[in-house]
Amino acid sequence: VPNEEDRVHIVSDLNGGAIIAWQDHRTGVFLNYDIYAQRVDGSGTIMWTANGEAICTATQQQFPADMLTDGQGGAFIVWQDNRAVSGYDIYVQRISGLGFPQWTGNGQAVSTPMGDQNFPKLTSDGADGVLISWSDYRSGSFDIYARRVDVTGLPRWTADGVEVCGAAYGQFGPQIVSDGAGGALIAWYDYRDATVYDVYAQRIEKNGKWGNPAPQITVVLDVPGDQGGVVALLWLASRLDLWPEMEITTYTVWRAIAEVAAAEMINSGDPRVVDAPVAAVSPEMTSIRVQQMGAETFYWELIDSQIAQHLDAYSKTVPTLFDSTAVSPDPHYFQVIAHTEDPLVYWISNVGMGRSLDNLSPSPPLMLSAQRDNGDVDLEWNTSVENVEDLLHYAVYRSESSGFPPELPYLLVTTTDTLMTDTTADPAKAYFYITTAVDVHDNESEPSNEANVDPVATAIGDKAPRITSLTVLPNSPNPFSTGTTWRVGVPSRSDVTIEVYDVAGRRVFTRRLPQARVGWREVYFDGRDSTGKLLPSGVYLYRVTAAGVTRTQKMVIAR
Repeated sequence: VPNEEDRVHIVSDLNGGAIIAWQDHRTGVFLNYDIYAQRVDGSGTIMWTANGEAICTATQQQFPADMLTDGQGGAFIVWQDNRAVSGYDIYVQRISGLGFPQWTGNGQAVSTPMGDQNFPKLTSDGADGVLISWSDYRSGSFDIYARRVDVTGLPRWTADGVEVCGAAYGQFGPQIVSDGAGGALIAWYDYRDATVYDVYAQRIEKNGKWGNPAPQITVVLDVPGDQGGVVALLWLASRLDLWPEMEITTYTVWRAIAEVAAAEMINSGDPRVVDAPVAAVSPEMTSIRVQQMGAETFYWELIDSQIAQHLDAYSKTVPTLFDSTAVSPDPHYFQVIAHTEDPLVYWISNVGMGRSLDNLSPSPPLMLSAQRDNGDVDLEWNTSVENVEDLLHYAVYRSESSGFPPELPYLLVTTTDTLMTDTTADPAKAYFYITTAVDVHDNESEPSNEANVDPVATAIGDKAPRITSLTVLPNSPNPFSTGTTWRVGVPSRSDVTIEVYDVAGRRVFTRRLPQARVGWREVYFDGRDSTGKLLPSGVYLYRVTAAGVTRTQKMVIAR
């Protein structure tokens, strides 16, 4: 039976007032004590029903043993309860800031085995529920037990509680405090040597296992500067991996997959479906594990393993099924399992979550050129050459002014080719063009060089000779430093090739105009070779070939 001073408890209502709970004998019935509670504000005003709200009015005796604020203006109250007559049991209730019980009427049963359960204590479980510890006589001597009750009032862990300490001769007066990770630390008086009382303590994990040696995933990180497809998985070793225990032999790494994907794999007959995650399963063999976690069912695929090396922590780069994007930001989930030599002895980690990202944009397209073709504008560029494994398309942008950015208002078209014809161009207007490379994860390259065309009226004009055969006029300007324009007259539709040679006869540049239409064409040359490097000053020959006919002209670069 509690001492008199233990029959009243008080906690803050987090608003300047308090909630008070007490043992109440207002019924006057012999050995029928109930529990009531009341809230008062900061000025002492009674906030609930006069003389208090009934927390538990079950038969026999109830003794309030501990009380804890719920962090939302209400409180948790735990007590030892003799309604079963055969002994004291443990019950708990949550009451809101308005004075309404939130869980089962007259309290939620926490532990009701034969024998007394006494002196329960409360702490937060970090998820709006509570962890409760008490002294328990079910074995014929007092031991220490604990149990979690979640935010909905549902008891978790082993029925009637998890044994924290079952040493001989008795353990009494537990005190409990949160470990900040969903579990708790419990201390008590211990008479196990039958001569004097000592003080012992134990940690119980959030899954109800004391001293749980499961590995702990600490972080799942994107690998920076890569094309995606992998994440860096980091976990703390099981405490049984370290000296002097060194009982862990292997870790296996599992990735969550969708139920539909798991069903397809299972129906294909390829994977091995395992009930227990035995270490003997090889990552080379597709293995599926099914795990029930609360109301959810997880399907896990074995993807990697790690031989225990008795380290404090481990990390591995493991594959993902897809990369997350702004449009589809879904993460991946992972578990790590620590195995011993006994295939039935293992510990499963927490669930880690992370995303893989494609951090690399394609390189910009090279050597963009634009030229008029009877009013239309033919565009051509060299392909992007770096980070193009996942190239989706090229984006072509157009403006009537120079120096514009590659933004949506200027987007003309997307294409998977490296040439296109702008059939929407107004022959009377000048245009400027740039192009970018875009990958499947929406990474866009820097823009290409800017290419431009003049209005048709300002091009060759009426002064150009009539075309009777392949004609190549002198380039203008000549000499030039930053760029010049070649003028080519094509008498019939055909492929046109323009090549530039230095004085040593080395070909330094090639440009092809597939199926060029009949008429005059202006082709801009920026004085760079086929790799995009500036050509040095000097004399060069440019040779134009079409339908088996070749014409050659000389030009001078003066930088």
